[in-house]
Amino acid sequence: MKHKSSPIYIAVFLYRFAFLLLALPLQAVLFEGTAPQVAVYMYRLDIFILGFLCIWAAVCYGSIRYSTRINALVTQKGVLFTQKNQVFLSTFDTLRITANPVFRLFKVCKIQTTASRNIKALYLNRKSAETLINFFCTDATNKSKKLNSNLFSVLIFSAGFSGALTGLLSAIPLLRNIAGILGESNTQNILASADLWVYIGYTALPPFLRTLSTLFLWAWGIGTFAELNRYLGLTAYFQGDRVIARHGLFTKHLTVLRTGAVACVVLRQSILLYFLGLFTAEVYLPTGKRETKVPLLLASKKEKCKDLLHALGMQTCHRTLPYAKPPASTLWGYVWKPLLFLSFVSLLSIGVDILTPYRVEVHLMVFITLWGCVWFLFSAFAHKHSALFYDSSGLIIRTAQGLSFTTVHIPRNKVRAIRTTQNIFQRRKGVCNLYVYVRSARRQYFLIKHIDKSKTAQLTLG
Repeated sequence: MKHKSSPIYIAVFLYRFAFLLLALPLQAVLFEGTAPQVAVYMYRLDIFILGFLCIWAAVCYGSIRYSTRINALVTQKGVLFTQKNQVFLSTFDTLRITANPVFRLFKVCKIQTTASRNIKALYLNRKSAETLINFFCTDATNKSKKLNSNLFSVLIFSAGFSGALTGLLSAIPLLRNIAGILGESNTQNILASADLWVYIGYTALPPFLRTLSTLFLWAWGIGTFAELNRYLGLTAYFQGDRVIARHGLFTKHLTVLRTGAVACVVLRQSILLYFLGLFTAEVYLPTGKRETKVPLLLASKKEKCKDLLHALGMQTCHRTLPYAKPPASTLWGYVWKPLLFLSFVSLLSIGVDILTPYRVEVHLMVFITLWGCVWFLFSAFAHKHSALFYDSSGLIIRTAQGLSFTTVHIPRNKVRAIRTTQNIFQRRKGVCNLYVYVRSARRQYFLIKHIDKSKTAQLTLG
C-alpha cells in the first residue's frame, strides 16, 4: 500500500534556498543609481524565481511515495527521472527519527534510513512514523532489556565531553539573532558585562586573559547545555537483533539499529570519567560517507557496560585472554611530546625575560604549564592502559584517543585489515605501531603505539 509524505516537505525544500534572500539586499547595493526599468526587471525576476521554486517544491512533494512490503521499505520520488529505493529489513543499518520543536508543533517527524552508502529521508506525520517503527521492529512495545542513563550520568557526560568549539558553534547563530534584535552596541554592552571574574571578585588577571578565559568558559557552558539537550533521557532497548535508542530534551531523537551492522563498541573515558570510574559506551556504524557514532550509555558503571556488551553479543571478559602490552622501556615513546612541549615553553619564557624588555605573564605561564603537566600524566597513564587482547571471537583494544581512554570491542568478522609500522628506534626494541582497521565507509582504525611485535603477530594470526 502506498502512502504520501507530509506537506512539511515543501517548507523544508524551500528552506534549502533561504540563502537566496541574501541576494535582495545585495541587489539593492549593486543596482543603486541604475535606471528604474532595470530595477523593476530584477525584482520581477526575483518574484519569478520564488514562484518557480514554490511550484517545483509542490511538484516534487506530489511525486514522493513510500510503501511497506513484507521484507522491505520502498520509497519513490522524482519528476523527470523516477528513483525507486528499497531498504531491506534484514540488511539495513539504521532508522533515525528526529522531531525538533517546530516538527513537534505540527506533529511531523523526519525519517532517515541508511543501508551502507544509501541514505534516504522522509517527512511523515507522527502516526505514520510509529507505524514505520513497528515495521522495522516486529513489536516495538515488547522490549526484552532496557538500559538507561540517569540525569547525573548525562550531566557528567555533557560536562566531560563537551568542548568550547561546540559551544562557539552553537552560540554564533544565537549571538547573530541577539545582535539583529538589540543592535550591535547593546550586544557589545551585554558581552562586556558577561565577565565572570567580576562576579567572583578576582580581578588580578590582565584584561586580555580575563576576556579569553571568560569566552572559553561561556563556550564550554553552552557546549555542555547543547550536549545535555541532545542526550537527556537516553534509554536503550534491546529486542532481538534490534536496538532502539531514545534521547533528547527539545529535539527528540529515536534510532533503530541492527546489531549485525555494528562495526565495534567503544567504551570511552575522559579524564573526569576515569577518576570517577565511569564509562561512556557508543557503537560505530559504517553508514553514509562517514562513520556514525550512536551513544547507548553515558557515564555509567562498568557493570552496565558489561550488560550492554552481552546484549550486543560482544566479548566482555578479557582478563583471561592472551594479550600484548607496550614494554616498560617504551614509556619515553608516550611522554616525549609533552616533555618537549614543557621544555620549549620553559626555554621560551626564560629567553623572553632575558633577551627582550618584555615580561611573560605569570598567570598565562601557570595555565600553560598545568596543561602540559596534565598532558604528561595522561600520556604516562596511556602507556599503562594500552593493551591488545585476542581470541577466536574478536579483538579487544585498549588505547587512548585525544585526552580519552578507550576500550574497543571488535568482532572478528568486522576486522578488515591489520597494519604495523616501525621506525629505526622501534626496531631495536622489537616493538611496532599497530593499526586495526574495522568495517567502515572510510578508513576507520584504532592505533596502539609501541606494542611488542612478536606477541602481536602471535595474537593476530588465524
